[in-house]
Amino acid sequence: HDVVCYGEGYPGHNPRDRIEDVFQKTGGAPDLIVVGAAWDRDDPPGHPAGFDPQPAIRLGHVDVPKVMFLNKEYKRLDQKYAYIERNGISLVLTVLRSVALDASVDGATFVHFPFPVNTEMFKDYGTPQPVDIGFSGAVDRNPLRSEIKHWLARPEFSPLQIYWAEWGGSQITAGEPYARIINHCKVYLSTPSRHGIVSPRHFEVMACRRLLFCSESEEYEGVLEPGVHCVTFSNDLSDFREKLFWILEDQETRERIANQGHEHARANHSIQARARRFEKALADVFCLTP
Repeated sequence: HDVVCYGEGYPGHNPRDRIEDVFQKTGGAPDLIVVGAAWDRDDPPGHPAGFDPQPAIRLGHVDVPKVMFLNKEYKRLDQKYAYIERNGISLVLTVLRSVALDASVDGATFVHFPFPVNTEMFKDYGTPQPVDIGFSGAVDRNPLRSEIKHWLARPEFSPLQIYWAEWGGSQITAGEPYARIINHCKVYLSTPSRHGIVSPRHFEVMACRRLLFCSESEEYEGVLEPGVHCVTFSNDLSDFREKLFWILEDQETRERIANQGHEHARANHSIQARARRFEKALADVFCLTP
């Protein structure tokens, strides 16, 4: 199928366009309209424009199946629900399981759609693992991660080799260099965001065949199984030290769980797996097949 992109930064975009203008520019009405995650004005809360970057484009009267990738569920969610209903969007994909379960918008089916992992990049490179535990990500607005950072600075953790990189620091990397950093760690730490979103890091660690050490969350249901694909610790950190030292000392268990997580990530959380999940959602809601 041909895919035509429209929006700010793409050729032919005009902020005054209506959907009829878009169709005229792109060769006619499509078989499917997808409102992507980037279709989201990121102004501060309370901004009079709301989240919709181009209100002139109205989809409610268009007789074409419509899908929306919900973005930043923690911002203006009521506005986004109203947009979905007003524009007749029948399928909504969200990274938050809680939203998929709780959302109630007339005519719309919500499907839990976690982030994928690029398994061509995030894989086991067969490198040594001199680092005991690693972490990278945002800390300043995440109280749990900030608390863990202070815990790991305690003398009792001083025997450990720790890699710690947070947003805003010079150590943050991306792409293959980041995948190779994960590979150098026996255990890699991840927690959901402060809004509960399960980040791609969970799947990236598993895809690298390293032990995923993560905080407990109801968002994992149907995504990964604690004790099988990862090791979880309590959000009050009451068992953090005990579980961390246990999994570092018990190499056999650590490698077994890492192997199971690796296979699980490749089979269920790759980009290809997400494409299959998208196809199934289209078939279930619209009876559309590739």
